[in-house]
Amino acid sequence: MRRRSLLLLFLGLLLAGCTGTAELPGSGQLGGDDDDATDDDDATDDDDTTPPSEWDGALGIWQLVGTIQHPQGRAAGGFGYYYIPEAHGGDGFGCGIRLPNDSAERGKDPVTLDLGEWAQFSGELPNGAPWAFTLERIESDGFLWYTASSGNPTSIPPDSLLDFEAPGGADLPALLIPQAMSTPAPYGITAPALEPAQDVLYVDGNVGLPFEWTAGDDAGVEIVVAMFSEDGSTSWVVECWTEDDGVFEVTPDMLVDLPRGLTGFTWFRRYSDAWHPETDDHPDTFMQGALQHRYFLSIYDETDG
Repeated sequence: MRRRSLLLLFLGLLLAGCTGTAELPGSGQLGGDDDDATDDDDATDDDDTTPPSEWDGALGIWQLVGTIQHPQGRAAGGFGYYYIPEAHGGDGFGCGIRLPNDSAERGKDPVTLDLGEWAQFSGELPNGAPWAFTLERIESDGFLWYTASSGNPTSIPPDSLLDFEAPGGADLPALLIPQAMSTPAPYGITAPALEPAQDVLYVDGNVGLPFEWTAGDDAGVEIVVAMFSEDGSTSWVVECWTEDDGVFEVTPDMLVDLPRGLTGFTWFRRYSDAWHPETDDHPDTFMQGALQHRYFLSIYDETDG
């Protein structure tokens, strides 16, 4: 489940307090110039031996998510980073459940790379007006990443191609990838549905949570149910990657370990992926636009009688 693996990697590294920043020779940038002032003919000069297209295995992962909040509201968010990856992930449909006491081996912390104080996506709205979304540089416990800054638009242009750029930093030069990210077209779902005048979806844990939508030809769709403690420090999460066939149920056995009486959320999400193999201008880069329908949710158990 590649999408789920990428998101779990990102969240797991942040929550686990990973360490590791790039220590690179020469100028400090991958594919950079060693500033040899004499000649470019010696065996140790990276101008001769390392063309800019060799990025030491660096990989970029970037995601923008547009949210349609039920019963009303819009939001947009995103994250991204370049790093030297360890192997992770897998493919196939199915569900995973993460509980507060779970522990998992996450392997060696990756080296994350600095590409400047910001990164930005830009494009056009349906009316032709310019649109831009900025991610700001954040570093926490040695993990360097980029996330949405304040003042960004609350929606992402649908069914569009967005350009990506960054000014360059200690580890990577300035990057520009035209038409880097594609975004999903608008879509609707028929279930779940809120009761009139309600803004929270109440789910009987003994019945489950059905989803229905117009089937499409996507590789799959993502369905998540997440509950949080009142202080937000603890989470219980069900994550499913399923066929785009129009129907799916989060069954009672998936919900049995999730707390009752708290308010969390559920979402249904479509993705649009774009893979950009490395060139002289940028490392391997995976871009992912997403559009989700999200509901606040509370789970209860119906009692007999």
